[in-house]
Amino acid sequence: MNKIEKIDENSLVDMKNLEVFDLLGNRWKRIESKTFKGLKNIWKLNLSYNQIEEIDENALVDMTNLRKLNLSENKLKRIDERCLEQLESIYDIELQNNQFETRTRYCVTPV
Repeated sequence: MNKIEKIDENSLVDMKNLEVFDLLGNRWKRIESKTFKGLKNIWKLNLSYNQIEEIDENALVDMTNLRKLNLSENKLKRIDERCLEQLESIYDIELQNNQFETRTRYCVTPV
């Protein structure tokens, strides 16, 4: 397990050519609004096996080419639908093994 707990706002802005970003197995709890600002070329983002409880509504807004998003094995209880609706190119979202409390079109309540 890695130890990343937070990526500061705008700290990745110079990584414009990044296409695949794997942050698997860290200690991240919240993804803030400007964390991924300017990362328009990322098509695959793996945030699985963190401790993510919350994703700000505009956290993924610049990720217009994102096609695969893995948020499995976190502590998410809900995701604001507006956050995911901004992902124009998305076709694969993995959300299994979280702690969802409500139903949306992206997730269902575990039995």
